[in-house]
Amino acid sequence: MDNAMRVARRQPLTTGGGQTAYKTSRTLRNINSVTLLSFTTLTSMPDLVLPIIRSGSFNAWRKGLSRWALDPEYRQMMKNVGVAMENIIHDRMTYMYGAADGKTTHAFFNATMLTPWTDMNRQIAGATAIEAFIAMQKKTLKNWDETKPLAEQNRQFKTAYRFLKRYGLSDFAHGQRRGNETLADPGLLDGDNAVSELRRGIIKFADETIYAPNPNDIPMWGQTPFGALAFHLKPFPLMMTRMTGYVLNEALRHGNVKPLAYFSMLGPAAGAGALAVKDVVQMRGGEENREAAVRKRNILKTFGYDEKVHGNEHDVLGWVAEGAGHMGALGIVRDSLGAAASAVENGTYGQNRFASWAFGPTYGLTSAIFTGLAGLVDDSDNSNAKERSAVREVANRIPLVGGVRKWREGIVDLAAGEYDRGGSGWGSSWN
Repeated sequence: MDNAMRVARRQPLTTGGGQTAYKTSRTLRNINSVTLLSFTTLTSMPDLVLPIIRSGSFNAWRKGLSRWALDPEYRQMMKNVGVAMENIIHDRMTYMYGAADGKTTHAFFNATMLTPWTDMNRQIAGATAIEAFIAMQKKTLKNWDETKPLAEQNRQFKTAYRFLKRYGLSDFAHGQRRGNETLADPGLLDGDNAVSELRRGIIKFADETIYAPNPNDIPMWGQTPFGALAFHLKPFPLMMTRMTGYVLNEALRHGNVKPLAYFSMLGPAAGAGALAVKDVVQMRGGEENREAAVRKRNILKTFGYDEKVHGNEHDVLGWVAEGAGHMGALGIVRDSLGAAASAVENGTYGQNRFASWAFGPTYGLTSAIFTGLAGLVDDSDNSNAKERSAVREVANRIPLVGGVRKWREGIVDLAAGEYDRGGSGWGSSWN
């Protein structure tokens, strides 16, 4: 209980170790964030469709997006609601006092446009929430049967009522205490209603849709110095796991299949689009995976497929599977299965990848250090493989540059020589 209160006050946990442990953990996470997350903004492109999946309404998203895009007063209203307020406050507090992940990481995310991208999508999610709440309130009016109690209303009413209740707005359903007040009234967000139920509902919808994980979303063990290293980069797949659970629960338990339909169609499409953009920007396509072109993808290669061994392949299904995975489908479950499959199929590389997933990217940093040392001390003339691996580990950690495969491999070729089984190591490459 004491540690829970410390988390709420942003204080170190009593079981986490001393200040040295926290500083070391923060430094390592800063290094990992700056060196590994240069293209996170592109990875986050599917955020645009998450409000559709969460609300189960394309019309609500379309109306909210158009009003937000075309009406400056509407955008100002969304800012006043505070859907991005936590990010804004965090930004100010970070530069005044520092924060758990440090000023460096926060400045880096501002430079890569991840922070403004997240703020924009949270505002779009808030606009979608308003339109979804209005539509659901109208649905309760349309489907209310005066002759039946609340528990015996039809499925359409229950779906709308359940949605409103999830965001604390059940009193606005028809037949309830405030059912005669319309959620379309902007006065519910003004003046004395600064902490109104509608405002809280909008913020909760944005929190559940566009993820900006706070201490409430992270297990307590993941907030200790060493736990934070292992949990680093896992909050997003964890949040996507929760959304997947919500979508499946609505479909299987309550018969509301709209969120599942959008999840199955728009999710893979948005993920595939993000993958295609990253292929071009990061120059990882073409015959040698070093060109600004879109890669070929298929379902079997996702699970270790080899054309020479297995024969024909199915590209479209591969795009669907990887697109869904990139969007975050199945969340942390998919991440664990993918890491395990890689460990089985790819030998030592796969084992290191699985360990990095399980214990956090800091494990990968440790592995990179040993790989680099192995390249430095290697004096064999039989191959330059170790030298190339050493340079690749260093180049991979260069912000922005390391994320573009063509540039990264060019650095490897320049510093360690092109791949040669019988080369002469560092000597020939430097000559």
